[in-house]
Amino acid sequence: RIKFLNTLEYTKARYLPSDFDQLVTTTICGNELVIQIYHEDGRKPKSIVIKDETVANAYTKYFWLIWEKAKVP
Repeated sequence: RIKFLNTLEYTKARYLPSDFDQLVTTTICGNELVIQIYHEDGRKPKSIVIKDETVANAYTKYFWLIWEKAKVP
């Protein structure tokens, strides 16, 4: 999937070791942060939306820290 994603325009993807796999994703867009929670049993995912510039900035810094540690395919 990462190889495919890297063929898309405006898209770059990296990966972490499999022991970092989780059922929670985070999306940051401007001053909004969305945390998506998925369930192994197929229940409908839940989302938490936080509209706060301070929180979005903190998670953006966290993202770049992880991005630098992630592996390039």
